[in-house]
Amino acid sequence: MVALSLLTAPTSSAAPADQPPFANQVYALTADHGAVLQWTGGSGWVQIGGPAGAIYAGAGIYGGLYATNPVNGDLMHYEGHPGDWERIGGPGRTFTVCSQGLFGLSPDGSGVYKWKGLHSENWDHVGGAASWISCGNAGLIASNPSSGDLFHWDGQDNNWSHLGGAGASFTSGFGVTSLGRDGSVNQWNGGESWNRLAGPASAIYSGNMGVAAAFSPSGDLYRWAGSGWTHLSTPAAAVTLGTNLIFKRNSDGSVYQWVGGDAWIRAGGPMASVIAT
Repeated sequence: MVALSLLTAPTSSAAPADQPPFANQVYALTADHGAVLQWTGGSGWVQIGGPAGAIYAGAGIYGGLYATNPVNGDLMHYEGHPGDWERIGGPGRTFTVCSQGLFGLSPDGSGVYKWKGLHSENWDHVGGAASWISCGNAGLIASNPSSGDLFHWDGQDNNWSHLGGAGASFTSGFGVTSLGRDGSVNQWNGGESWNRLAGPASAIYSGNMGVAAAFSPSGDLYRWAGSGWTHLSTPAAAVTLGTNLIFKRNSDGSVYQWVGGDAWIRAGGPMASVIAT
């Protein structure tokens, strides 16, 4: 990351007492991957980091913002002040953060690792080979690289529980939700039991604000927050559902903030990615 000297400070990452740390923050990576930004409200953004390959963020005691170095893939942790980043590890296939911790999947997919914590470059091995990992309010979920089956980390050592069979993709921000290969949207019901919610869909997203799905053939987005589906938006490239915020990124990189119903206001862009915690 590149050190910066900025006069404008981002909003505080402190959360109200009834919300987890780092809640309701929004971070973005510019379309050219040249800068990491933090949302300051409305259409305002402040630059807090230089070039990055990808960004990862989440709420909770292990929450905050992380970014990969675009040259060597090293993982950096944002220390809370513009330009202040610390190296915490080497490259990975992907990283994911939630209240359980910050987790990484090795570049070759051979192991799942958990970061030991602040000011450390040490990681604990917590799981074997996986094709993808996702961490949210349901904990850490990994997919088996051979079968595609989903497994839930039990929180200790290398103990995992089988959840069910393969799907096209999965998320764990609002329980565990999978997108079946037939386009069905399914919610984990405990053990190896799943409930079909809807379908067919082409993409799913989830977070504290619920599950969003892009339904075929229109691509329109609908949100499920525990019962029923409500129209959320016309088609978008991606949606991020935070603690109390929902943002979307359109195909042209423009970013919008949800303001209720299916109404949105423009919040900036173009961005390569945006994350609401």
